[in-house]
Amino acid sequence: MKLPEPLDYTKFIPIEACAHLEHALPYCYELEAGKSSVYIFGAEHSNDSAHEQFALLKQLFEDRLPSCILLEGIQDELVFAHLHTIINKLDTVAAIMRGGEAVYAAQLALAAGTTWQSIEPTDTELFFYLEKFGYTRGEIIAWALLRLLPQYIRRSEVLHFADYVEPFLTQLKRATEWPELMIESRVLLSEAAVFVGGNIKLHSERAALSYTSPLATANRDHDYTVLNTIAATATEYRDRAMVRNIISASAHFTSLLVVYGASHAVRQEPVLRQYFSNYLPQVISEADN
Repeated sequence: MKLPEPLDYTKFIPIEACAHLEHALPYCYELEAGKSSVYIFGAEHSNDSAHEQFALLKQLFEDRLPSCILLEGIQDELVFAHLHTIINKLDTVAAIMRGGEAVYAAQLALAAGTTWQSIEPTDTELFFYLEKFGYTRGEIIAWALLRLLPQYIRRSEVLHFADYVEPFLTQLKRATEWPELMIESRVLLSEAAVFVGGNIKLHSERAALSYTSPLATANRDHDYTVLNTIAATATEYRDRAMVRNIISASAHFTSLLVVYGASHAVRQEPVLRQYFSNYLPQVISEADN
């Protein structure tokens, strides 16, 4: 399907405004056009299997039996290709602890024989885009490492953070082949600490979220830094890629379930609603004729 260009990304809800909107969690809505149905499940990121959203997601999946699920948070192509092998070794609690709603949704899909795809741009696409945008590799690496800290804290990991990030560093080395990554994770983290006042608070979720928040007005324990600017640039790039991937997948699957963070669901809604109301019915009717 040829997408209309350009999509009107100016209709994204601004990041700051989105953060202050009151909305339900999970944030859900449905898009329909012709034979295509897209259900958006905007989750609250959680690794707690007792969170009520996981029961809701399971019931939604069983009721709708989607033909494909799009998942957030799995950007590495090799990891995504072998995700089924990883999931087969996990029970429900372990799946949620490992990857929250994304891995749990993949587990539901695997059990039902449902196709799943990544909604994300690849690591290669994202990191080379950020470099082309003008950020240094050192800045990008610092942002990439510190954005893992909230997840690390939510999972109550016993590993030291430097050990926790090692698998991600392996993925990033594979994606970029940057020589700047060929040093120990502890050294990279000490370099990242410079951007946040010289000391990374490894057990404060509030501080962890502020390090790589795209929000200028967030309550934070430090000044707005280049890492926050990178986060805003990456958010815009990821949201655009997600919208394109939703639209592309909707042309190939009649029932699509999108599982990602609520902030993406809220921010993208005006763009998605405009596209599905204005364009997709025409594409489908032309294909049917």
